[in-house]
Amino acid sequence: MVSIRGASRLIDALRQRPHAHRYLRSSPASWARESLDRRVCDVLHHTSHAESVGAGNEAVLAGAMPRVFASCRWGSQGAPVKSREAIERPDFNGVWQLHGTENLSGFMQSIGYNFFLAKAASLARVTQTIEQKEDELRFTFEVNPPLLSPRRTSVVPVGAPEVPMSDDAGREMLLLNPRWEGEVFHAGLRYVDPPHELTIDRYLEDGYMVEHVRYPSRGIEMRRIFRKQ
Repeated sequence: MVSIRGASRLIDALRQRPHAHRYLRSSPASWARESLDRRVCDVLHHTSHAESVGAGNEAVLAGAMPRVFASCRWGSQGAPVKSREAIERPDFNGVWQLHGTENLSGFMQSIGYNFFLAKAASLARVTQTIEQKEDELRFTFEVNPPLLSPRRTSVVPVGAPEVPMSDDAGREMLLLNPRWEGEVFHAGLRYVDPPHELTIDRYLEDGYMVEHVRYPSRGIEMRRIFRKQ
């Protein structure tokens, strides 16, 4: 256990590591309430030691948590070896109801939807039923009132080069190389016509499931937050 101040120092140090924002989603208070071993080791695993900003940043981490820092030891390619505890995956099994959205309307307009359909999407009742296995995730999507694609099922094999899918309005897209990155299920996301290159992350946050979509070339992102039924 560490103090909130100590947790804040750890988070600040970890934030300097490239791409660490994906794995730093909780407040210092929540970090202080629990064991930090798995959280810190996961961030160290997914961010580059070689690209880290200065030796001082590494010193903060090593000094604050020497045992954890040592256990996530660096391999020859600069990547740490994760402990068994550190690679535990979140459980997405169950029925998830859309609870809230962040920047959904603006994001939909950025990929070509008109204003009215983008607004309607924020009012729809969306349910995702997920069956999670070791090597695949099976999704059943339901939208009410229906936009253009009220119910559909997709099987997503982990590591597949591409998986044909459609969004809630029926537009075709491809899920690219879906894979686990620690506690995040990550994939590229390509709209077919018109083309848009996106990324999508799925993770748990405070008991909710988050679907986090980014459009890197346009600097815009959105999140959909689901509550388990």
